[in-house]
Amino acid sequence: TITEKGIWSAALLADLGFVPVITPVSNPAIAQMGVDHSRTDFCISRKLVTGHTMLLMNHPGVRYVLNPSFVEQFQKDSHSLKYCIYTASEAFILNDDLSIDPARQISPVLQFGEPRILVDNLRRELAARGFTFARRRIEQAVQAAEQAENAFAAELARIGDTFMERIRNNIAYVGIGRDYVMLDPEASSYAGSMFSQVRGLEFIPQIFLKHRFGPLEKSQQDTEYWCESIDILRAHDYTVSHSNLYPIRLMNFGCGPDSVKLYHEERIQAQAHKPMLVLLTDAQTNNAPFVTRTEAFERVVNQHYQTREYTDD
Repeated sequence: TITEKGIWSAALLADLGFVPVITPVSNPAIAQMGVDHSRTDFCISRKLVTGHTMLLMNHPGVRYVLNPSFVEQFQKDSHSLKYCIYTASEAFILNDDLSIDPARQISPVLQFGEPRILVDNLRRELAARGFTFARRRIEQAVQAAEQAENAFAAELARIGDTFMERIRNNIAYVGIGRDYVMLDPEASSYAGSMFSQVRGLEFIPQIFLKHRFGPLEKSQQDTEYWCESIDILRAHDYTVSHSNLYPIRLMNFGCGPDSVKLYHEERIQAQAHKPMLVLLTDAQTNNAPFVTRTEAFERVVNQHYQTREYTDD
């Protein structure tokens, strides 16, 4: 499951009496399993889900696999926001890829922002697997999951604030993109460690700064329907408003929504006269070309920072 919702899911299951088992950090073996057993040419993030699921299904100590379908987030007084089509159909795709025994998987359809719908969906799916819980018990578990997710987000915010304080007067780079790409070493072709350890950049993924982002302009809110794109656009607005922050956009080669949204993102940075580095990842085993492109981007950024013509808000 994805970023904060991974914490949410584990806390929910633990509160209901299950013992959550988490797969290890993505590695080449997991990636290869996902590639080999995906029936079509998904983005690498989607293939990684198949690899991780295979790891769980082959483990003798794992009885059930949680394969939720994250569908949407309801918003008050506005349209709902949708998750990626592959995220929304995850359980169905995994069944097609791996022919999983239905008795071994828990696959709720998750719609956030409407507690009644969320609880009903969870209760129905658990009952189908023989686990009968009272509505109030599911509601308590959801509350525990939300508390765990909020605590996790608070810890990320603390790290982000510490980072921003440290680089107050220095150039820094914000990794912008879908969290399940940015934070996964295989999906990102180990770009994060390359930025911070090989090149020695002051680099931070956007999720650590999300609490600092402002809302989108209403015209953007009214025309944006993707959950992940909302935070991506807010991250761009944040980097534009800080003269020492520069965006590095990571995206998977096979991502349809990102391939269209990128034009919008480039326009945001162009209007602010800021350079942006865009790297397309697809589980390459050799990211040497990323190193040279990053080195060139550093030179562009250093020159731009010395000649910048605006101040921070």
